[in-house]
Amino acid sequence: MVEGLFQKIDKDKSGFISNKELETALQSFAKESGISPPSKKDLQAVMASYDENKDGKISLEEFGQVIRKTYDPQR
Repeated sequence: MVEGLFQKIDKDKSGFISNKELETALQSFAKESGISPPSKKDLQAVMASYDENKDGKISLEEFGQVIRKTYDPQR
């Protein structure tokens, strides 16, 4: 599940989710959900929470850790 979702967001197949890919994914999710698109500040906050090593991109490992914490807060 985690890897499949990651691959859907990683459009350029670089093995990382860039700021632009994250923005595109969140905007698409907002549109499909009928909610307001995220602001630049929202996008920065999401990137900061996922990008644990602060290299400006989200690896599969970083993405997986956040997703697992979301679905299993006891971790």
